[in-house]
Amino acid sequence: MKYAWVLFCVLPAFSASAHKIRLGSGSGNITVNNFAATYGLKDGDTVVINHGPGAGIYDYFSFSNSVFKNRLYILASDSGVRFTVCCGGYSSINNCKGLRLEGFKIWRSTYRGIDISGNTDNIYFKNMSFRAIKDYCILFHGLNYNGTEATRNDNITFDHCRFDSMPMGVCISFSNATRNTTIQNCNFENIYEVPKLGSNIIYFQLIASKVSFHDNSFKHTNLHGVSHNALVYLKGNGRFYNNYSFDRQGDFFRCFPYTEISGSRDTLFVYNNRDVSARKYATVELQQLASDTSATIRPATAYVVGNTGGNFRTSDYYPFQARSGGGGSQIDVYDMLTNFYIWNNLAFRCYIDSTPNPGRTPAGYTFNYQLHDGGGRRPPGVGRFGDTANNLYAHSPAALGITDTLTMHITGNSPARNRGRAAMFFNTDYKGTKRPARGWDVGAVQAGR
Repeated sequence: MKYAWVLFCVLPAFSASAHKIRLGSGSGNITVNNFAATYGLKDGDTVVINHGPGAGIYDYFSFSNSVFKNRLYILASDSGVRFTVCCGGYSSINNCKGLRLEGFKIWRSTYRGIDISGNTDNIYFKNMSFRAIKDYCILFHGLNYNGTEATRNDNITFDHCRFDSMPMGVCISFSNATRNTTIQNCNFENIYEVPKLGSNIIYFQLIASKVSFHDNSFKHTNLHGVSHNALVYLKGNGRFYNNYSFDRQGDFFRCFPYTEISGSRDTLFVYNNRDVSARKYATVELQQLASDTSATIRPATAYVVGNTGGNFRTSDYYPFQARSGGGGSQIDVYDMLTNFYIWNNLAFRCYIDSTPNPGRTPAGYTFNYQLHDGGGRRPPGVGRFGDTANNLYAHSPAALGITDTLTMHITGNSPARNRGRAAMFFNTDYKGTKRPARGWDVGAVQAGR
């Protein structure tokens, strides 16, 4: 099989204990059923994939029935400069625990990238590169959730991974319930959507508890899309913070806040995110449906605090139809069954269609669409936007003292200075700047004093 080019990248130094083995001939596939029984491997041991005489281009890998209490390290290289490339067939992980995969390229698969099934937990993906996967890039499936650990995928981590040029649009999809999933420092770029398929880039289809989703970057996403989809679709709870999106279609975070009945009453927090340039839909959508609640799932409280965004609905929605409705808002609220809080959010240039033809100038739009009431019910005694305080909107970033829509830094005379309401669940901005006990700034940035 021809291969266009191989990217060289320096991998971090790895310290694993005592035992190391090498697998593969540099081509074909790598299939292992039970690493411990087949090779006598233990916790802390290392598997290094051979590159052979060529670049180390394999069709796929398949790992199954391998359980480690802590970690088995599976490295695409131990030389610090070479990746293993898997393309053509799709790779799989089945009934495994405690694997750490690092340095693989999964490129140009004609079907799926990695298919993950069975009772698979505690898997760590580090410095992985995924590109041009025809189907789901990564799919978790095969469990029927009943509220127990055995029917969830727990402790799954994606760290410093890159997803690029995905024609279907789905990068990570959990059709199983999950707990303690971490997605951090990952990049998603040039992600397409099959028109009207409605694919979500990160898709938590069932209850996802205690998600940690932070410091991720999205650029040019849901290209060619016309559906009400999302960069992150969540049924669950956790912390979503310090993320950045540029040039999107669909919601940045489409959230259905729920918590497992069997555990503690968990909460959804969305804060310190930056979002600029979108063709349609919101930075955050909140919604809870009675039909989603069950003997194992109940509604959770949500906080949307300290986010900055703007330049929403700045180009015609293609193909435009009058019935396509809505525009670009920062926060969109539909049915909510329990309390929710919207504080300290900063937004500029949010439009919604005001005529069947959206026109070509700002005069053809309605301004100030920071908060959109999508209808539906609210808990007794809660306003249409819940507990709302200290949100700030202007027609332009300059009016808010924003000089750079990448960093979202604010000037010393910005109206956002010292107008925020302190929160108890975080105390820094997206850069790590400490927020004072008093005098919080509105938005994702705390200006230097």
